[in-house]
Amino acid sequence: MKKRFKVIISAALTAAALFALFVPTIISAEEEPSTPKEEVVYISLNADGSVREINVVNIFDPTSGRIVDYGEYESVRNMTTTDKLSYSGGKISTDGVPEKLYYEGKLKSVEMPWNISVRYEIDGKEYKPSEAAGKSGKLTITAKITKNEACRGSFFEGYALQASITLDGNKCKNIVAEGATVANVGADKQLTYIILPGRGAEITITADVTDFETDGFSINGIPLNLSVEIDDSELNSEIKRLLDAVRTIDDGAGALADGSSQLKDGVDTTLLDGIGELKDGASALKSGADEIVSGGKSLKDGTSVVSEGAAALEKGIKDLTDGIGQIESAVDELDASSSTLTDGSAEFKSALAQIKSALAEISFSAEEIDELTSASSKLKSGINTLASGASMLRSAISADAYRASMSSRGLNIDELRSGNTAAIESLNEMIADITSRIAEMKAAGLDTSELEAQAAQLGSVCTLLEANNSNIDGIDAYLTSLGSNMDLIVNGTKTLSESYAKFDGAINELADTLKTLIYKMGLLSAAINKLADEYEKLDSGIGDYTFAVASISAGFKMLSVGTKDLISGSSALSAGAAAVYKGADTLSSGIGTLAGGIDELDTGVSELDTGVASLSDAIKQVKDGADALKAGTSAMRTETDGLESKVGDKINDMIGSITGESDDITSFVSDSNTDVKSVQFVIKTDGVHAGSTVDTEPAKTEELNFWQKLLRLFGLY
Repeated sequence: MKKRFKVIISAALTAAALFALFVPTIISAEEEPSTPKEEVVYISLNADGSVREINVVNIFDPTSGRIVDYGEYESVRNMTTTDKLSYSGGKISTDGVPEKLYYEGKLKSVEMPWNISVRYEIDGKEYKPSEAAGKSGKLTITAKITKNEACRGSFFEGYALQASITLDGNKCKNIVAEGATVANVGADKQLTYIILPGRGAEITITADVTDFETDGFSINGIPLNLSVEIDDSELNSEIKRLLDAVRTIDDGAGALADGSSQLKDGVDTTLLDGIGELKDGASALKSGADEIVSGGKSLKDGTSVVSEGAAALEKGIKDLTDGIGQIESAVDELDASSSTLTDGSAEFKSALAQIKSALAEISFSAEEIDELTSASSKLKSGINTLASGASMLRSAISADAYRASMSSRGLNIDELRSGNTAAIESLNEMIADITSRIAEMKAAGLDTSELEAQAAQLGSVCTLLEANNSNIDGIDAYLTSLGSNMDLIVNGTKTLSESYAKFDGAINELADTLKTLIYKMGLLSAAINKLADEYEKLDSGIGDYTFAVASISAGFKMLSVGTKDLISGSSALSAGAAAVYKGADTLSSGIGTLAGGIDELDTGVSELDTGVASLSDAIKQVKDGADALKAGTSAMRTETDGLESKVGDKINDMIGSITGESDDITSFVSDSNTDVKSVQFVIKTDGVHAGSTVDTEPAKTEELNFWQKLLRLFGLY
């Protein structure tokens, strides 16, 4: 009876403490740094490779300080001591321990860095693992490992896998496992595969089986750190000799190509071009002789025409002089009237400038209107946000919301109040019973001090429980009163929001009207500016026009003087044309004799040109071959340039391809764990055994009442 009494007191005090902790408060705290640790990730797979559950063993060195860790677990278990771990909101903590601490957590997520699938076939037909057990025939096991893109972290790129499976040597014969290391373990055959970081694998195993069964695959994942050193000095020496030979060959090919190019250039530029020029010259000379013969005749005929034309020109110049005098008089009159046109243009230009200046003084921008409407819009948005926030706050302030919040944290206020009441009644009965026993003992002359102390303690507990019930009633009343006040605030902000929406609409309508006015004034200003700019051109043209008239007038005066000299020259031209006609007749006779010798020279040059062309074609073939050889050796020299470093880089790439991409160790469980010394994966698939079944039904959850839940929380149930 005494033991049960102490448990009731402990539960009641615990309930009181819990109630005090669960009063709603707003707490803001930075995340505590995690404690250095190691992680061993145990992944249980079904026989087909699908993930069943993931458990993580977290290992901490002995420490006198507080241990803090993070992770989203369904449950956690202290594997070192019987002490309870504090786990809330993804944070696990406990006081320091004098020995190494191990605790296990079952992760909520079942995502791992690798996707693994395992298929079993007997005689070409695929079976479920449970169906393949006990069968005989030609077995094919196919295991496929790929990257799981849904899993966070770089474990696929940084971790190597060692996968192994053991086959019963008495039941499995003619085992073929390409790429596996085969070891004898007694009568069994152990097949082991190494899968490098960043690479998947597809494993195929075949065997002749009788009553087939296996324990399945065991896979270990660890970061791969290899120290590989390769002495490439001898290889580099041979590569250097090869590169020297390539450069020598390329230099020789270049000299050969240059020599053949110079030979061809000499033939083409010196000989072939010279022959071509000689041929072209002979042809041109022949053609020119023919033209000279024809030209001599034309010259003779033309001098006759010139003589006649010179006489006609002399008469026409006299007529031109008379006409120029008449035009000069008309231009002088036009020049005298130009001042009237320029004065009127200046007055019109001044009026346009005054209108343009007046429009420029009107300053009223659309940006200023936009700032007004933007400010009003922001004020409207702020009022709406205030109204929305008030409504949300009102919905959160109520007794029902308070009870729902406590219920989400595992504490039912009504059950707590009812439990307090029941506990008070039970304690009062106990107090009455103890009081009766005290009276009996006093009557018998016995010591009652211990019972009186117990009665006093029970009375204190009753007082505490009654105070808790009073607090519950007080909170309900406070929330009801606060809700009424919030109703007034909600209605006020709603009315303010509706009123300002109408005011904001009026501001926007005014802004639209002002923008339309600004647009129309802009069109008017642009039109005036355009007219002023265009009139500048017209005014300038008027000035150019008057200047041109004056220039024309001066030019005609000079022309009049020149025509007098022209009349004098035309008389001399007429006399000279008669003398030229006589000399042209003598020249035409000598040209005929020269043309015959030029025909013979042209024939000989054509024969020489044919022979030189044949020589040029032969030299071109030699040059093309030398150029092709040089191109090949140059390409070989370019491709092999820096071959020593390329070979070294390739060796480093090959070494790098079998190691992980990163030396950084990160937590598999949570990014909040920032100091993790090591992470190791231990993966195991279910075996294939006759009579084995997979339990797919979830375990039934025991229904607990309030006190049972409370006692289980503290390990008392």
